[in-house]
Amino acid sequence: MKDNDWQRIETLFHLAQELPEHQRLTFLQQQCGDDQALIDAVCSLLVHDGHADTLITPVLQAAQAFLNPEQDLSGQMLGPYLLVKPLAEGGMGAVYLAERADQQYQQQVAIKLIRTGQQASQAMQQRFKTERQILAQLQHPNIARLLDGGTTEHGLPYLVMEYVQGLDIKQHCQQRATSLSDKLKLFIKVCQAVQYAHQKLIVHRDFKPSNILVQADGEPKLLDFGIAKLLDNTLNAQWGIDTRTQERAMTPLYASPEQIQGHTVTVATDVYALGALFYELLTDRPLFEAQSTPYALEKSILETTPLPPSQAVLEVSENNTEPDKLLSRQLAGDLDNILLKALNKEPELRYASVWELGKDLDNVLNHKPVKARASSLLYRTGKFLRRNMLASALSMTLLVMVSVASAAIWLQSVQVKAERDIAQQQRDKAETERGKSEAVSRFLTSMFSKLRPTEAQGREISLREVLDSASAKLDDESSALAKQPLIEAAVRREVGDIYYRIGVLLPAIAHLEKALAIHRAHNNSDHTGLLYVLLSLSNSYSRADRHTERLPLLEEAVELSKIVRGPDSEFTLGQMTNLGGFYNDTGRSQDAVEIHLQVLQTARRALGEDNIVTLLAITSLGADHLTLWNYAQAADYFQQGLARCREVLGEQHSLTVYNLGRLGHLQEMQGNYDKAIDYANQYLQSTLNIYGEAHQDSYEAKYRLARVQLQKGEFIAAEALLQEVITGLPPLVSEVNGVLYQAQGSLADLYLQTNRIEQAKQLATSVLAAETEMWGYAHAKTLETALLVANIQQKLGETQDAMAGLQKTLAAWRSIREDHPAQYEPLVALAKLSLQAELNAQSQHYLQQAAHIAEQTLEINRPSLTWVHEQLDKLQAQATMQSAI
Repeated sequence: MKDNDWQRIETLFHLAQELPEHQRLTFLQQQCGDDQALIDAVCSLLVHDGHADTLITPVLQAAQAFLNPEQDLSGQMLGPYLLVKPLAEGGMGAVYLAERADQQYQQQVAIKLIRTGQQASQAMQQRFKTERQILAQLQHPNIARLLDGGTTEHGLPYLVMEYVQGLDIKQHCQQRATSLSDKLKLFIKVCQAVQYAHQKLIVHRDFKPSNILVQADGEPKLLDFGIAKLLDNTLNAQWGIDTRTQERAMTPLYASPEQIQGHTVTVATDVYALGALFYELLTDRPLFEAQSTPYALEKSILETTPLPPSQAVLEVSENNTEPDKLLSRQLAGDLDNILLKALNKEPELRYASVWELGKDLDNVLNHKPVKARASSLLYRTGKFLRRNMLASALSMTLLVMVSVASAAIWLQSVQVKAERDIAQQQRDKAETERGKSEAVSRFLTSMFSKLRPTEAQGREISLREVLDSASAKLDDESSALAKQPLIEAAVRREVGDIYYRIGVLLPAIAHLEKALAIHRAHNNSDHTGLLYVLLSLSNSYSRADRHTERLPLLEEAVELSKIVRGPDSEFTLGQMTNLGGFYNDTGRSQDAVEIHLQVLQTARRALGEDNIVTLLAITSLGADHLTLWNYAQAADYFQQGLARCREVLGEQHSLTVYNLGRLGHLQEMQGNYDKAIDYANQYLQSTLNIYGEAHQDSYEAKYRLARVQLQKGEFIAAEALLQEVITGLPPLVSEVNGVLYQAQGSLADLYLQTNRIEQAKQLATSVLAAETEMWGYAHAKTLETALLVANIQQKLGETQDAMAGLQKTLAAWRSIREDHPAQYEPLVALAKLSLQAELNAQSQHYLQQAAHIAEQTLEINRPSLTWVHEQLDKLQAQATMQSAI
């Protein structure tokens, strides 16, 4: 072995470390050939990895002395901060209360000094700064903010965090004797904060009571959010420390089985830890008792099924001297099921997100059915009675009183009264509906009075002008409708729907929100009217990409429709299809497939093959599989949908046109640009024929055509269309809109391809921030822009930023799906950057992964695949030549 082989040893060490142990030797033999000395050197590092105490340098010793738990650093300066007193100590380091001492402003902070296993290199410090910047962007009222950070003169990292005063969540619940409902409300806030961080692609991995403080005002604050990520990604990945043999970012009592086994950490890990923590809050005992040895505890976590909380509180322990039978009854059922689902040993059987866990806890609080329990008529009826406790109690009291009387008299009187009440209710309902219909009809008729020649005075009156005039009348508090609120709600829904249909969303949403507020103020007494308002507002929110606000409305509408219209009705099945479409839009495509298959099966049985819902379910399954990159299945469903819609609905129906547009998008994704542009032109022309120029769908069709023109290099035509979309959409849908962001992203790509690099960078960066805010980082649309930003950085020579961005993008795709086909592009880009830096082994590693992804998805066009195989052959040949020398 030569003296200058150290860099190669280090590279091979890092690459081998990523592999399972049983694959490492084979990998090294492939890379090193007959160079046994090189293999032995790397193997020696792998054997001693995690046991490097004998290599500690004097600088490391000084750094460790700086964090000696017995040494109080109070009174020392750290940058502009004066360390006041220690707050906590642990295996990772120590936390101090500190004050700003540079006379700039007064501020109390918490400083975390991080104990490390090696000296901080310049590369590590740069990575540390990058990760710190990501974490500093976590801005949520229930997450303690990361304010600053750096490294000491000894190379020791430290973090400056918001100082939070309060009790840890367990102490808070014990000292305040918190009720079950208050614990639920408190923990739902915790779940909301965790979900926010997950959308930013940050997993905590170390939940425990001391990491959640509750302030005097009752608001929880999550501490150390993302620091575990920073430590693992910055220290361990940079220095090659195996987290399985070093201090792991977890607390054993709350660690998930996959953490114990050293497997991949995902959002399911946080779901488990939150479940373990909430289990302890509910039962006042840990999920697993502390064991005599760490091995015994790990064995319990991996093998022992926890007791349901309702049973755990009946067991006598140090904390529970007497069984709490009342609490046991409160926990039995839904809360048992929720906790056991969150604590499942298999990550894929837990809740898919912390949002779902929080939603089920909220359902318990509001006596609604939960996802963790199979629904039944009896179960749903019980929940309805709990939500309407007063009315149910009065009904039961009346029943008991009447039952004391003669059974015959009771039956007769009840029958007569019931028939009379039903008849009266039917008369009242018919009268109310007739009055409402007449009032709505009169108002709508008056709306169009402007179209009369005497009113128009020769002017051409637009529908928008008519609607705007009607809106002004509705907002006049002196109008007759102001005294008839439910009729006003019905009118606002009609007006909002018309605005929606002409693609003008802002006033549509304003009317529908007011209509919903009226129904809420009247205790949702008009179920049918409420149902229609929920659906109309849900659709408008969907078009406006306000997905977080849309979900609860759509879920409520589906459940209400099952009651009002029946579970197998065309109406209810149509709304279930919409709910599945929402799941697909927000990254839950597999859930969408399941609900759409259910709808398709029921619709075919109950409604027939030619029903609109059946056709809609077929089309929706195409959209689901397109999002999942299952192109063959997507094409099959879209072709079925197009053929059946043409036959049943005709060429100009919106569902026919939708299938046409998605087949064009599919051709684009597969690289068949000539076919794609033909489809895109047909799609645009059909959309214009149906909706006209000034409609959201027409602008989306123009964007779709511009995308294909850009791929074909027709830059002038593409730029003109994109500018038209970017200018025309905001007046209809506001500046916050997904199609608008996508059009801006395509324009940034066009700027890159036409050498307007600075314009490309500025636009792409702003689009990435906006899309991350709307969808979160780990979303297909956001990640498409993230890849564009990295390509721009590479073009500008910002290699380190490009490399960091590509690695983050790659990790995000893997968080969505371990073998996601979209990993291919960032892998190829990383391989190119590694080749430029002459990191051949690293480049080969990325190229091999890219080739493997391509082999699994042969139906996807990969123009760079030939280059990938050529480079792999070259690198393999070089490795063979080097081993022969």
